[in-house]
Amino acid sequence: MFNLTVSAFAASLFGLLQKWPLMAFIAWWALSLVALITFAVVGASVSKISPDADQCAGCGVDFGDPMPPAK
Repeated sequence: MFNLTVSAFAASLFGLLQKWPLMAFIAWWALSLVALITFAVVGASVSKISPDADQCAGCGVDFGDPMPPAK
């Protein structure tokens, strides 16, 4: 999804780059900063499951329950 957003943003900047190169540079810098902050926030919020956990911290599924057989 991020690649699609960057591609669309790059396509929209093509005309801007031709007419105002400084504005295009500022826009690319801003997009890069937003992406960096987003990755940092998402990376920090992802929780890890400890090996001795009894249930999932995100959804609450009990790890002790057997899984149903695959069909």
